[in-house]
This record gives sequence, structure tokens and C-alpha cells, in this order.
Amino acid sequence: MTLASPVPDLHQPAPAQRELRPQSRADAALFAAVEAWARLRHGKALRWLRKTEGAPRRQSVALPDCANDKFTWRKLFDHDPRFVQLSDKATQRDWPGAARCGVPWVPMLWVGDDIAAFPDALFARDIILKGAHCSGRTIFAEAGTLTREALHARTRRTLRRTHGRKAAEWAYRHLPHRILAEPMLGSSEAVTDIKFYTYGGQIERVIHLSDRRGKLGRSEWLWRDGTFRRLPGPPQPGFSDLRAELPDITWRAMETAQDLGAHFDHVRVDFLSDGQGLWLGELTFYTNAGFYHGDLGTSPAAPTNRMWDLRRSWFMQSPQRGWREAYRRALARSLEAAAAT
Repeated sequence: MTLASPVPDLHQPAPAQRELRPQSRADAALFAAVEAWARLRHGKALRWLRKTEGAPRRQSVALPDCANDKFTWRKLFDHDPRFVQLSDKATQRDWPGAARCGVPWVPMLWVGDDIAAFPDALFARDIILKGAHCSGRTIFAEAGTLTREALHARTRRTLRRTHGRKAAEWAYRHLPHRILAEPMLGSSEAVTDIKFYTYGGQIERVIHLSDRRGKLGRSEWLWRDGTFRRLPGPPQPGFSDLRAELPDITWRAMETAQDLGAHFDHVRVDFLSDGQGLWLGELTFYTNAGFYHGDLGTSPAAPTNRMWDLRRSWFMQSPQRGWREAYRRALARSLEAAAAT
């Protein structure tokens, strides 16, 4: 099943690149030293990735040449201040880059770290509660079903938890621990998630989710040659097969995702829709804690690697201090050589 785009196809997948190599003996020695530093100082993050991938391979942080190693590189080196603001589900709404896109964020009803200050009026509304500083801690509460005591009990662990420690997700360590309340935008069956994987404004794929409180349907679509192509195969564990086509509002979401994605080397842009309205959900910089399954994560030939141009990253575009600046320049030489035709 394919779905052709009614908008111009301005963002095609990047061509194949040459292998990433040191451009001099001095650069090779520097990369070896950086690799040793990464293994000595951040061995926990590398062990996490090895265990998560489930198959042995040689990781390369200093010269990252697959998507999963680029995620690790991002955690260790690419400390873009915007990642901190945009990883916080409350402060992301103040980012100027999103203010100009014309698509509103999901409304925020309350944010705070003191459940005693949670407004009484919100207990009488259909709301969604989540940690502003983390992921995977969502509470769906229909009007009148939640008490303050229950809210205390269900959020206590979330407020104590610093997200991303095990996988070394850098941005999360800087976030204040808070609970955020949003309105339910509609019934679980009516509201869908549309998640775009963007690389400097290019779209690589989109994930479509439905019925988050029920069957949790999922479909995956590749963006190729101006067309969305449904990825065949059984649904992932924990999901059901979503046979519905992508909603018409996908095209508007796609244009917005391209605009927002152009600000970064790689970001996942998430939307929510009830079929008529469209809302920004979040921008994610460490998808799956910084991990893609199979060849998508480990193959240099995968589009997730070829389209991810580190030259667009904050680290590569910002002068660094000390040995990091020497490393940045050496990596720039390797990236330029690999991209040259």
C-alpha cells in the first residue's frame, strides 16, 4: 500500500557516502585517544547499547558510522542547549522555533512538583498526567476517577526518578522533576499519534499509532520518492496491526515536521490529531533511549545513518574547548571527505 504526496517532494534521501576514515595519522591517533576516553569514562553507556542490541559488534564513538553510534556520540559530545529545553515537556512550549510553525502544542493545564498544589478543578476533567522530565509515565484519568491521594501515590516514583541515567541521555539530567497535566483531546479511539523521523528536514519514516488506552494499533511507513510506503510484516510486541491509512492531516503534519526538523541533524517530531485538529506533542532526541533495532541502528548503509549528517549538529558547528576542539576539527575533515563525491 502506498500513499502519494500532494505536496512537493523537497527532501529526498541522501546518497550513499564513502566510509568514514581518519584523514591523517595524527587524526587517527586522536580518534584512538577519544575512543579510549569514551570507553573509560562512559563505559556504562556503551555496555547499555551492547546489551540492548543483543549482538556483538565493534562500536565506534569517535568515528560514528551507524545510527546507534551516532546516538552515543550525541550523548557524549553533542550537548546542544536546545535539547534541554525541548526535552522538558513544559519548557518545550517556549521554544521560538515551534512558535512560528502554525501548529499549537497540546495545551498545558498545570505543571508542578507539589501535588498538594494540584488544582481541585482538574479532578473533574478528563486529563492526561505525565512526567515533564521523563517518558513512559503517562496516566489517563477520566473526570472523577482520580483522588489527590491516588495522584500522590501514582506520581511519587516519577517525581523521584531522574530519567535517562542508564542510557546516558544527557539532556534529561538537567531537568527539574515535575508533573504535567494536559486535556484529553478526544476518545482513545479517535486520537492518533503521528511520529516523523526527520534528518535535517528530510523525512525518513513515520509511525502511526491509535487507541493508546486500548488495542494500541501501530503502522510504519517509509517515505520514498514522494510516497509513503507501508512497511509490511507483523506488528511489534505490545502492539496490534493498524490497517487504517494515514489520515489526510498527515500532509500538514509532514510539512511542519520538515520545518522543525530542519533546525537539527536528527529529531523525531510527534503530533496528536483527532482527524480534524493537529497538535504538537513533543520533540525527541533520544528515540528508544538512543537505539534503533537491527540494521537500522547498526548498518552504515542504512538510511538512518546516511541521512544523519553530523555536520549539522551543535557540536560540529560550535567551537569547543581544549582537546574537544581538536577532535571536532578532525571529525569535520573525516565527515567532509566521506560526503565528497
